[in-house]
Amino acid sequence: MLLKKIKLENIRSYLTEEIIFPEGSVLLSGNIGSGKSSILLAIDFVLFGLNPGMGSALLRNGQDKGSVELHFNIDSKDIIIKRNLKRTQTGVTQDYGYLIVNNEKTEGTATELKARIITILNYPKELLTKSKSLIYRYTVYTPQEEMKTILLGDKDSRLETLRKVFGIDKYKRIMQNAEIFIKNLKAKNREFEIRIENLDRKNIEKQEKEKELERIKIDIKKITMDYENLSFLLRKKKEELTGIENLIKEKNRTKNELELEQNNIKNYYLRIERENREINTLQNEINSLEKDLDGKKEENIDELIKKRAEIYEEISSKENEIRKLRDKVAELNSKKDTSESLREKITELNSCPTCLQEVKQEHKHTIIIKEEKNINIILENLNEIAKKIKDKEEEVKKLKDKHEKINTEINEYNIISLKFKNLKEKEEKLKKVDREISELNSKINETHAVIKELDEKIKKFQNIEEKYILFRREIDELIKQDKMIGIRKATLEQNELDFTKTIEILKKEILLMEKIKGNLDYFKKLQKWLTDNFINMMQIMEKKIMLKAHSDFNSLFEKWFAMLVDNGMINTKLDEEFTPIITINSYETDYSHLSGGERTAAALAYRLALNQVINNLMSEIKTRDLIILDEPTDGFSSEQLDKVKLVLDELNLRQIIIVSHEPKIESFVDSVLKFEKKEHVSRII
Repeated sequence: MLLKKIKLENIRSYLTEEIIFPEGSVLLSGNIGSGKSSILLAIDFVLFGLNPGMGSALLRNGQDKGSVELHFNIDSKDIIIKRNLKRTQTGVTQDYGYLIVNNEKTEGTATELKARIITILNYPKELLTKSKSLIYRYTVYTPQEEMKTILLGDKDSRLETLRKVFGIDKYKRIMQNAEIFIKNLKAKNREFEIRIENLDRKNIEKQEKEKELERIKIDIKKITMDYENLSFLLRKKKEELTGIENLIKEKNRTKNELELEQNNIKNYYLRIERENREINTLQNEINSLEKDLDGKKEENIDELIKKRAEIYEEISSKENEIRKLRDKVAELNSKKDTSESLREKITELNSCPTCLQEVKQEHKHTIIIKEEKNINIILENLNEIAKKIKDKEEEVKKLKDKHEKINTEINEYNIISLKFKNLKEKEEKLKKVDREISELNSKINETHAVIKELDEKIKKFQNIEEKYILFRREIDELIKQDKMIGIRKATLEQNELDFTKTIEILKKEILLMEKIKGNLDYFKKLQKWLTDNFINMMQIMEKKIMLKAHSDFNSLFEKWFAMLVDNGMINTKLDEEFTPIITINSYETDYSHLSGGERTAAALAYRLALNQVINNLMSEIKTRDLIILDEPTDGFSSEQLDKVKLVLDELNLRQIIIVSHEPKIESFVDSVLKFEKKEHVSRII
């Protein structure tokens, strides 16, 4: 992992700042409180999210929003992650952020981003649920105070923390889970023993049920033969009864046919009687029509109809002429009224309404004479038109009288024609009725012959009902026996089914018990193996790994401490609980009795040893090439500061970030980033 740059907005003492991280050893330099450690906290936050209570410490006072964006490179992949902070009524919380991997952007919640980062860094997945990433905390960045706490803190807490960091605590969890599993196995074994305690009794019960089932099968076989014999006899009797029933049905059909033919004869006689009455009625009607038509004949009235149409057209033409003349009268009357009105107005007019000049009597007289002349002409025309209208109306009256006369003649001819037609229809109907009577007489003769034949057929079915009653009684008795045997057979078959089901249930129960018995044997062996072998094996594995980690840790701790404290009188080592043991001139002394520089050297040596042990144990993590040291030289003498260069060279990492206010360190790092704070705002200079 190689850090490239970080962007801060409203983070602690920063307003808006972008910081680029070079490769190699980088010193973040500046006075105390200039904002150096804020950069490290921001990197921790942007990678893994907020720790409890951390939000209010990160977001700048008086600001509602803030963000951190980190650019870094892993396995030739350019990665950008951004997290946002917002202030709410209840405190400072994380907002949605995003992750960009090789220009592919993914937005997510705080937890989703942490999961992606842990995957990218190849950290153990169980770190997702932890508030702190221990691997990052003890390999990349450990605040100085936290390292002193692990050195001076309770040994049990320190040992437990180191077990988690080394990944050795899983063996303890495995053993605890194994003990829980053994406990559950014991409970399960007790349960299995209870469930199989009736196995022998179930086997005996199954054998008894199987013997009883065999006896039932023998009884079913015997009763089945009786049932089949009775069924065969009953089937034969039913077949004979069916034959008798068919004969009775045939007799009843013959009776019905006889009754039908007898009814037909009655209907034939009734129809003949009705037909004779209709003949008399038709004959009387024919006689009456012949009397009315005596001496008359059918005429062709087409010429009369044609002539009536011509007269009607002429009447329409005359009436149309009259309407036109009356329209002319109305027009002339209108003109006459206009002239009379003009004459009266001129007579009373003294001045012109248009030009207001006086109208002279000569001019008025001229206009009056002209209008009287027009009125006389109109009156002559009206008299002439009135005479024409009168003549036309007389002509129309004569034509209508002629039209009415022709209509009367046509109606009389139509009535005569209708009577002739009616006469022909009745004569035809009379002939038809005579034929029908003849046909009915023939049918009567045929029906008498059929009735005689049916009477002979019915005589053959004598005593058939008595025979049917006897057979019915025999069959009812056989059905009763068949029903009793059927009930007995069904009862035995149900018993067979019940016993079969009971045996199947017993077999399943026995099979299950035998399976449980097999599982019980297996579980007891498993319990013994877990108790006698597995837990001991986990303890041995844990101890071996812990011893290896302790050996490597102790060796590295001694190496780094010796490099930082060039004093042959002071020696260090780790006890079994990874507690530093300091000896001066072969006398053990307390950590607190060391000088400030010696205590810082011990803490830094412990920090570097822990870093290398973890990286060796977890060789696949992607943060092996990066380390961040926060104030690692607090209290160092000038000679010890010189030793730091040797330490950096010995580490041989791609990127080392050091936070310090010691100017001397600037002389042996690759790059220096200087910070200052003015008016509560930090910036890079």
